[in-house]
Amino acid sequence: MTQRDMTDDELKGMLNHIRLNTGFSFPDQLIQDFMDGDIVPTFKKCLHFNREDFRTLLHPIRKKGRKRIERPKTEKRGKPQKKSRRLK
Repeated sequence: MTQRDMTDDELKGMLNHIRLNTGFSFPDQLIQDFMDGDIVPTFKKCLHFNREDFRTLLHPIRKKGRKRIERPKTEKRGKPQKKSRRLK
C-alpha cells in the first residue's frame, strides 16, 4: 500500500465532521433519563466533570446498599456413606 499526501479539501472534510462533547456529562444524562429523583445530577459540562463528582453521584446509591434476594433453602444431604472396599 502506498502513501499519498492528503489535499486540503480532504483534510477539511474530515475535520468538519468532528464534534467535541461539550454538553452534559454522560453520568448526568443517565441520571436524568433513568433515575426516579433520588439523585440530583451535577449539571456540569463534560469538560468539568471529574471522578470526585462521579463518586458524589454514586454515594446515595452505595449508601442504600444492594437488595438481598432470599433464596429458598434446599435440603441438606447427609454425609456420604463410606463404601466398603473389597479386600483382595
